[in-house]
Amino acid sequence: MRYPRVLGVKVMQHLEAIDHISYVRYASIYREFQELGEFISEINSLETRVPRDVKQPELFRKM
Repeated sequence: MRYPRVLGVKVMQHLEAIDHISYVRYASIYREFQELGEFISEINSLETRVPRDVKQPELFRKM
């Protein structure tokens, strides 16, 4: 059945637009992240894909 996959992708698209932290948390479960590197890669790609809303806190501070 294809509908659950389509629904999961739609949820991720909406979360990505409204709350980056919730997006990463949901994506980690939906896409079954197994290693820390997968989280870091997703966060890094999120920063380049979506302009950060001024009201959204940074996920990590750059030193």
